[in-house]
Amino acid sequence: MSGVQRMIEEVRARFGPKAAITERVDVEPWLTDWRGRFHGEAAAILAPSSTEEVVEIVRLAAEHRVPLVPQGGNTSMVGKRKVRRLPDILAEIDAFFAIARSEGVHGSGVHLEMSALDVTECIGGRGPASIDELDKNWLTACDPRLNRSQAVDLAGHVAALIG
Repeated sequence: MSGVQRMIEEVRARFGPKAAITERVDVEPWLTDWRGRFHGEAAAILAPSSTEEVVEIVRLAAEHRVPLVPQGGNTSMVGKRKVRRLPDILAEIDAFFAIARSEGVHGSGVHLEMSALDVTECIGGRGPASIDELDKNWLTACDPRLNRSQAVDLAGHVAALIG
């Protein structure tokens, strides 16, 4: 059994069967971007239900030498619109790198959705200051994206964390 398979079994044993999703039909939607242009591979989707479980999963990944790609849940709803707030994104990234450091692993990057355009889809930083400003240049057909200024600022923040 590979280190990946051992880790998946240990996650299930500690946190229950729903904590490690491995059925191909259930994993597949997470592996292709919404336009169907890019496709990735993963042995499982891990679904911790608390910060404590995130810490344990990172610890298990370090122990089994299994790479992780974090995907945050930093989206909320305002009416029928998904909204992301830059301070929430930064806090989640900070938490990820702090957990990685505490477990002796190196967080090497993050997944972000951004646009090179001056969109107004995420609140905060050099973007809209409030929900009322989202309509100025809302262009997304799916998830809210960082605008170019927010993305550059966030990239600098991540670079400082990676050090």
